[in-house]
Amino acid sequence: MEREFLEFDSIDSTNKYLKEHYKELHSEATCSALFQTQGRGRYDRSFVANKGDGATFSILLKDEFCFKNFELLSLMAGAVVCSYLENMGFKSSIKWPNDVYIGDKKVCGILLESVSLDKLVALIVGIGLNVNQQSLPSELPDATSMFKNCKIELDVRMITHQIVNLFFECLNAFKRGDNSFIEYVKKHNYLKNKEVFARVFDKDEILFVEDISELGYLICKEKDGTIKELKSGEVTFHKNK
Repeated sequence: MEREFLEFDSIDSTNKYLKEHYKELHSEATCSALFQTQGRGRYDRSFVANKGDGATFSILLKDEFCFKNFELLSLMAGAVVCSYLENMGFKSSIKWPNDVYIGDKKVCGILLESVSLDKLVALIVGIGLNVNQQSLPSELPDATSMFKNCKIELDVRMITHQIVNLFFECLNAFKRGDNSFIEYVKKHNYLKNKEVFARVFDKDEILFVEDISELGYLICKEKDGTIKELKSGEVTFHKNK
C-alpha cells in the first residue's frame, strides 16, 4: 500500500493535524505544509517560516516497534537530516537530542509528540528544516538556513520528499536490526567534548559532554568527575550568563 502524503499550502501545524486525524490515517502517513501558522518546537517554542522557505512536515507512526523505541526516534530523524545535508556538501552535526546544525548554527529542529489514551496509540515526528530563508529573525542569532550556506534557492518540496524517503529507509533498516544510525549520531555529536550550561531537573549545572550511549542518552561528567547519563526531556541547555 502506498504511503499517504498530505500536502497543504497553509496549515496551523502539521503535528497538530496528525494528532487530530491519526485515527483515520494509516501509520507512516506524512503531512507537509508550505506555511505553518502555529509551528512550534520543544517546550512550546514558536517556529515560524515564511511561506515556501522551509521544509516543514510530520510523520505519523502507529506500530509497536516505534512505541518501544520512541526514545531513539528523534536521534534517528536527526541522523537522517544530518546525513542528507552532509551528502549535499554541508558541514553538519547533531545537537542532542533534537537539533541539526550547519557549522555552529541550528538549521533544523525535530519535535517528537505522542498520543495516549489508556496506552500509547500514536507517535508524531515533526521536522522543520530551514531551506530558503535569506534572513532570519534577530531574536534567533544562532539559526541558519541551507540558502545562507550555499546561496542557491532549493526545491523545498523535493527536499521534503527525499528526507521522508530516507527516514523510512532508515526506520525499516532499524526494524531489521540495523541501528547503525546511533554510531552516526555519536560521530556527529555537536556537543561532544564541550562544556555546556544546563538545567537538569530544575537545577542549573555545568557539564562536560563525553558521548552518547547506545540507548541515545547523553553521557556527561560533572565538575566532581561523576558520570551521569541524561535522557531527552531531563535537561535543557542555555548560554552562560
